[in-house]
Amino acid sequence: MARFNFSAKIRIGTKLGLSLGLGVVLVAGMIVSEQINSNVIEALVATADKQQASVNESTNTEVLMQKAQIAGRDLRMAQSAAQVDSLLVQLQQVGREADLLLSSLDAMTVTADQRQRFNDIKEFSTSYIAALSDIGSKRAAILSLFKKLDEAETKWTRSMNIVVNSEQFSFLSNMNATDSLIREAESAFKDARTAAWRYFVLSESSQVLRIAGAADLATRKLNFARRDVTNDVVSRGIDGLSAIVPEYIAILKSITDTIDLQNRIQTERVGPTEVAARLLLDRAVAVSTELSDRATHDATAGVAKANRIRLAVGLAVTLLLIGTAMFAALAIGKPIRRIGEVLMRLANGNTSVGYLRSDNRRDRQCGFVHLRRTRDRGVDADANRGRHPGADGCGRLGRRAGIEQRSRRIAVDR
Repeated sequence: MARFNFSAKIRIGTKLGLSLGLGVVLVAGMIVSEQINSNVIEALVATADKQQASVNESTNTEVLMQKAQIAGRDLRMAQSAAQVDSLLVQLQQVGREADLLLSSLDAMTVTADQRQRFNDIKEFSTSYIAALSDIGSKRAAILSLFKKLDEAETKWTRSMNIVVNSEQFSFLSNMNATDSLIREAESAFKDARTAAWRYFVLSESSQVLRIAGAADLATRKLNFARRDVTNDVVSRGIDGLSAIVPEYIAILKSITDTIDLQNRIQTERVGPTEVAARLLLDRAVAVSTELSDRATHDATAGVAKANRIRLAVGLAVTLLLIGTAMFAALAIGKPIRRIGEVLMRLANGNTSVGYLRSDNRRDRQCGFVHLRRTRDRGVDADANRGRHPGADGCGRLGRRAGIEQRSRRIAVDR
């Protein structure tokens, strides 16, 4: 039975095409693999950068929260309306920056719980800024009331000086006693103001009682002085002082009420909101840091994996290229070399060459008959038939070989 040789059945052109096609496929595979790895690495690095940006923005949000806290503290300590206005402008700027940062964090966040956390922080931040702004407004109102208090005190001082320095007052029979009562009323008047400032600065509840007591004392002293005075001019002056006291006390009450409202805002709105926002922000920063570390680790692992894939694909391509080269050398180069050797023998006049194998059995017996006849036209045909049994039946085939040798592949018998 004849041995089946698949390589001998394939033409040399087909083998060359297969070799080139395999090389193109290998190069295309390398390009596709590199593109896939590059896309994967790019996606991982982009995710890591996004998470790191989230950490940075979270840290910036913490900084803005600290700025808001400092602005709120300065608002509670402001001593002028201009300072309050400046701090309120600064606070509104901090609020806008915080809103932008938290909106960008919401867009960067990849997890639903973290996104909800940043939305809650945004709401707390808005409420916190609004509460601090209310405190600033109350502070400005308090400072305005103290300005009115100064005006009332100036009016008191001027009216008192008019009374005690008047000519009629100096002719009173009980001038010393009346002057003492008016001075005591002035002292109580100043005590009420001092108590108001202490309550404003220290929020001491006892100062409210001190203000009320001082006001009552001032009113009683003026009433005592008015009762003992018989001169109409002096009496009208003391009545004027008595009229200032209720106005002064009303301003003090407005001050204390506004201070109470400011303290209530601080206790009920600013404090809880600040604590809740701080806890959420700390948790958000911790989660963002954890996600960033995880994304960085995934990116590093992805780069390492991509490098391993590159090495594996490169090694595989190298081995396949080596195999392709060996295939080309064995399946293409060796037959061409053998054909070249036969042709060189024929060119040197050696017509005793072996038979060629082809796809046809009779061609394998008679393939070179026509070539030898063509090369050695001076050789006798009978001699050729004597050397090569079976050549008598190949004349026709020999002639046909000259025609078909341009289109058929003839392999050398191994």
